[in-house]
Amino acid sequence: MNFNEFKDTVTSLSYSVSYQKNSMANLILSKGKYSGMNYIKVSEPLINEEEIEAVAKVLRSGMFVSGKQVEEFEKSFATFIGVKYAVAVSSGTAALHLSLA
Repeated sequence: MNFNEFKDTVTSLSYSVSYQKNSMANLILSKGKYSGMNYIKVSEPLINEEEIEAVAKVLRSGMFVSGKQVEEFEKSFATFIGVKYAVAVSSGTAALHLSLA
């Protein structure tokens, strides 16, 4: 299969999935199936229970924009890259804006 055939196949599958009846019901992902069709698994996250609990702890605290964990992350990251300070932001866009300030 050459690139153009691959591109046409992906485009065709995309249109097929997006225009199916009851599309909200078809948003369920399970066991390698999407809307009754096989999909190519690009990657599988390697997340353990300790990491899941750490995220849950932050979410339960209600302090996921600022707070103790963010401060600890900023200090650890600054040390890791060998600078005095580091600032965590909420998105790549915010990081770009900050870098231009």
